[in-house]
Amino acid sequence: MMRRSKNEERGAYELKRKHQLESDEMKSKMDEMNEELDYFKSKIDKLEVENKQLRQGKGDNKKMKELENEVEFLKA
Repeated sequence: MMRRSKNEERGAYELKRKHQLESDEMKSKMDEMNEELDYFKSKIDKLEVENKQLRQGKGDNKKMKELENEVEFLKA
């Protein structure tokens, strides 16, 4: 009877330990995924700002002026 009780306790302990390890592993994976998510969110924000600037023509004006100056220089 005592042997059976100890075996059951040992089994319960091993099961709890296994679940704790799995839980820790899942938390670690979740932290990694959250870091990756934050990285991609920041990248999306940067791309949206760049896209907005290109749509408004802010970036194109500088390039256009540079190209116009180059064309004028080459004409001369």
